[in-house]
Amino acid sequence: MHKILDRSAPDEELVDAVWSGGNEGAFSILYDRHTARAYQTAWRILGGRRDQADDAVQEAWTRAITSFDSWHTRLPGGFGAWFRAIAAHVAIDALRRDKRFVADVDASWESHADHDRADRLDLEAAIAAIAPGY
Repeated sequence: MHKILDRSAPDEELVDAVWSGGNEGAFSILYDRHTARAYQTAWRILGGRRDQADDAVQEAWTRAITSFDSWHTRLPGGFGAWFRAIAAHVAIDALRRDKRFVADVDASWESHADHDRADRLDLEAAIAAIAPGY
């Protein structure tokens, strides 16, 4: 039987309850307490792309749960800072993957001599004119 924890329980107790016994209630409290700020972090890094920020936070939780044993309560900022750092790393990894994909697409585009260079410049200008976040 799981110990019942309320929302006032410190992160240390919640992490211990999740890590040692898989306490879903404790995880729910941690999730509610720390997801919004981690989402903000990922969202900013990813340039406001909601779908990628959602994916980054989900991946961050997966990594955090499997790494609870590496979290130390004496870290500055506590659990929230540790979790946001994981979310930031996941978001940065996503950006790196995107840049490699864009570089591959650009290289492929350049290799096709039948594309008119003027058309490409117009497309780039149109993309550049789109408001941020769209």
